[in-house]
Amino acid sequence: MKKSALIVTIMVATVFVLASSAYARRADDIDVMIDYTSPADRVSERIPSTPPVDTDRDGVADEIDNCPLVANADQANFNSDSQGDVCDDTDGDTIMDSVDNCREDENTDQANVDRDALGDACDDSDIDGFNDDVDNCVDIYNDPQTDQDEDGLGDACDNCRLVANVDQANSDGDRIGDACEMDWDNDNVIDDQDNCMLRDNADQIDTDGDGLGDACDASCDGPACPAPAAEETAPTVEQHISDGGCSLVTMGGTQSAFTGLILMVMAALSIAGIRKGSR
Repeated sequence: MKKSALIVTIMVATVFVLASSAYARRADDIDVMIDYTSPADRVSERIPSTPPVDTDRDGVADEIDNCPLVANADQANFNSDSQGDVCDDTDGDTIMDSVDNCREDENTDQANVDRDALGDACDDSDIDGFNDDVDNCVDIYNDPQTDQDEDGLGDACDNCRLVANVDQANSDGDRIGDACEMDWDNDNVIDDQDNCMLRDNADQIDTDGDGLGDACDASCDGPACPAPAAEETAPTVEQHISDGGCSLVTMGGTQSAFTGLILMVMAALSIAGIRKGSR
């Protein structure tokens, strides 16, 4: 009897435990299905959030865009300040950094003599320590910037180092500019200022004021004019032949050395003929 009662008690206890477990699982399932959020929360979840503002439509929200009013998807910012290059003017020259060829050196004119990526104000083409905008020989290394004739061109690139000639005129294309070309007549007056280029006339007297000095002006008719001189014409062909300090000049004009030689030969022949006839 006692044994039977024990078996019944065990069976009842087992059934109770199983029932309790089932009830607990059912309660958990019910909790999962119950939505404990408030109606207001459920409504807000169904309404999409407001998209971020992107005024310049470059794909970068204004709140993180370094140029919110100017499109710049790449957000380039060479100096890493608060503004991107397309809306930043670091040097204050009114040229935005994104197109300024000297971002940190003011250069409104954007001058760029060698047409590379850098403007003259921040470029040193010849790497002599002087930027192109102040270098008196932009393409030729010249440190120091020696300029003996003070014409703005350094000696290293000046075809007349001792005579000012900003235009660097050089008619014959040699290494020497017209302003300091050879002094043909050695009268210490350089040719481009000499009113008788081929005749020594250091005094440069020009009585009739026609541009030709009296020393080579055959048409001088003033009362103070000297005896008629052979008129000088500008040379058409110039040959510099240096040989012991002498120069041979070939030209078209009345002073042609060739013409003089012909006249001397003709005179010699005439004298020879006269002597022969007198015999």
